[in-house]
Amino acid sequence: MFKKILTNFKIYIIIIFAFLTLNVVCKQAWAINWVYFATDNIYGNQFFYDTDSIKYLTQNIIEVNYKELYSEAGKNAYISILKSHNISVYGYDLLLYTIVYLKVDLKNNLIMILSFTDYNKNGDILYFDSIENPTWDYVQEGTIGRLLIEAIKSNQKNNF
Repeated sequence: MFKKILTNFKIYIIIIFAFLTLNVVCKQAWAINWVYFATDNIYGNQFFYDTDSIKYLTQNIIEVNYKELYSEAGKNAYISILKSHNISVYGYDLLLYTIVYLKVDLKNNLIMILSFTDYNKNGDILYFDSIENPTWDYVQEGTIGRLLIEAIKSNQKNNF
């Protein structure tokens, strides 16, 4: 009898520990701080980066998430691009935003796209892609990418 109670108690402790761990992990996963940095002047899509996601690999190279929040016109343009490449647009009528995971060279104005995820209005994933062999791309002046780099650099200066 005592052995059965002890076994049940161990199972109970394991379950409680699992829920506590899950709670901590979930809080960390959702602890995001999106900072607005631009609106594109073609479709009106808004861009944000997550300061909590910034990970310094070196003094000048970071990894960061940015979000593109689509306007109706931006959503329609994105869907048209997908269709032109024969990519399924099932569920994209509810597209709300894309999160792009980047590596950024702040000193040399370079960006490497590591992955991106499209989300619908319910927060469900429509599409995810992890880039197999990512490459560095130079970011031209006046682009959303350059505005992202400038915003991150500006935020760095304000925090030090």
